[in-house]
Amino acid sequence: MVASPEYSPAKQAKIVLATCALHNFIRSHDPDDAEMLNSEEVERRSPRRQRDDFGGNISAAETERANTRRDTIAKEMWAQYQVYNAEH
Repeated sequence: MVASPEYSPAKQAKIVLATCALHNFIRSHDPDDAEMLNSEEVERRSPRRQRDDFGGNISAAETERANTRRDTIAKEMWAQYQVYNAEH
């Protein structure tokens, strides 16, 4: 098994920006590609998922646990972002 490469948060941010720039470049220089990215086309190709598609009923306790975990991760990410911004 091959592990995925690890990049610093600064490098990851640059990769995201470069990908967005490349996307915008393709959209502006290849009009035929714009049709492929039409939101109506995406909707047509992507069926709506239902709660039952993911394994059945989710209890109120599990929903609360997931919400708490999500909020904790978001707060930690925000704190790390604030530290990063203060350092750079």
